[in-house]
Amino acid sequence: MTRPTRSDLDSRRFGVEVFRSVIEDDGDLDAAIACDAELVVARVATASIGAVQRLEAAGFFLTDTLVYFRGATNHFDAPATLEGLQIRDVVERDQLERVTRGAFTDFFGHYHTDPRLDSEAATEGYVEWSCSALAWTDGFVIGAFDDATLAGFATVKIADGAGEIVLNGVAPAYQRRGIYAALVASIGHRLKAAGVGAIFSSTQIQNLGPQKTWARAGLLPGESFHTLHRWR
Repeated sequence: MTRPTRSDLDSRRFGVEVFRSVIEDDGDLDAAIACDAELVVARVATASIGAVQRLEAAGFFLTDTLVYFRGATNHFDAPATLEGLQIRDVVERDQLERVTRGAFTDFFGHYHTDPRLDSEAATEGYVEWSCSALAWTDGFVIGAFDDATLAGFATVKIADGAGEIVLNGVAPAYQRRGIYAALVASIGHRLKAAGVGAIFSSTQIQNLGPQKTWARAGLLPGESFHTLHRWR
């Protein structure tokens, strides 16, 4: 059994005591239901219908559903190119902050869909998350640039022979220009060149754009998880 753990970042950001729980067995489920924190965030596999129903009966409510896509890097033959844009590493925090804030304002992740959480604070959570990747030693931040202007980005973490696209976004003014597809192609090629054999990412089930990009790049849908919140 894994007991819920306090999220210091979330607690500080939203000004409430936030505990997180990953439900993998009945012990985890019992511990999440028994947790007396002001806000409990539980994540459970969508296949565990009985666990979801018990959480809902205990006052939890659905806030988002994540789906994972996974694939191999061996077919990423070359980095992508975009007319008028360059793809290279992101090193400047201010540009990354700007694009993240623009891409994730009024997003539909579980922070934004909980009406009791401040929407601006939720957006700043994504900003903090993307900028923290600039200090990673086990990954990189890649971006598409229009001259010196960052148009879109992706943060990538490498562990256990796989590269995860952790967070990505495209500035509103640059959307629908193939930027994200080019970033995914470049990431896959870079991972392949580094000997990393697998690539994966996740997003909310209704966020169809990235899923179509992943499917075209040869990634396939796999496991999925519900996120539920309960307030005391």
